[in-house]
Amino acid sequence: MESKLRAFELQSPEYQLCQTICVTAISTRRWDETHLLRTYNHQYDPSIAPPWVTTYNEGTSDMSTWQVGRATTATPFFFKPLEVKGPHGSSTFKDGGIRENNPSYCAYSEAASVWGDENEPAILLSIGTGQTRSISDGASLAGIIPFGLSTFSKYAEKAAVVKNSLIKYMESEDRHKMMRTIAKGEHRWYKRFEVTDGLEKLPPDQWELGIFSLLNDRKLAARPGGRTLSKIRTATNVYLNRREIDKSLRLGEYAAPHQKLKQTAEKLVRMRRARELEAMTQGGEKREHWEAFMGKHLIGERDFFRKYQEEWDYALLGRKN
Repeated sequence: MESKLRAFELQSPEYQLCQTICVTAISTRRWDETHLLRTYNHQYDPSIAPPWVTTYNEGTSDMSTWQVGRATTATPFFFKPLEVKGPHGSSTFKDGGIRENNPSYCAYSEAASVWGDENEPAILLSIGTGQTRSISDGASLAGIIPFGLSTFSKYAEKAAVVKNSLIKYMESEDRHKMMRTIAKGEHRWYKRFEVTDGLEKLPPDQWELGIFSLLNDRKLAARPGGRTLSKIRTATNVYLNRREIDKSLRLGEYAAPHQKLKQTAEKLVRMRRARELEAMTQGGEKREHWEAFMGKHLIGERDFFRKYQEEWDYALLGRKN
């Protein structure tokens, strides 16, 4: 299903690190709306948020990382919902894809509610998990309901309601079309990558044992989920290396994935370098934030950070230890 993690940054007068991370889920307290699990405490301010933004739940969630991961991937009929007990009672969370299978607009709306809509996002990168060529509601639902539509219809008390909710899983292209309209195309701040072939028959709970090599360890070995990961990696590599536009897609492509990936990487690198130069030359709180972002306080990164700091001291002050 669609990737639920969205991080976004704005070209803002105030210095911002990538602190705004939120994950979509569904809470039993508000079944009909997307629930945002944030790493930051956000309260909607009408003097900042434009009137068009979607107002989701406020505040942040006191949940562990593993709980957030479970909450946002609890696909109905495949995985159990996550129950979290808190000081104000317990909440049950399900996969946010029921309401927002492609949460690009969630990210866009949330960013505008935090910083206003005077500035466009520097970049909003949307990553899908593979397109399906079949568009039929029945066929689509049969692919995500493991025990078949007939059994589902027989035992579900509110089959029509749940079916309409599950169809949300198939609406990622509609959200993509909406975002592309808002951004006036994909050639500026909005980019979307979605594998076009090779993943359409992959069930949400498939995790087959097989040979797989980790990126930091090229040794081939049998690993849990190895066969599944190999399928995903192969299909993704084929997609990202494609140098021609696929004219058969319903919404079309403005550029081949290989070219779009290069454009995105160049923009991200330029943004990072500009942020780094600003932080290191201006110093103060901006430099403290950037150094924390670079791992100054992480035990495993201290050797790296020491060398990094020496290089900047030499570049700015001509001083080398």
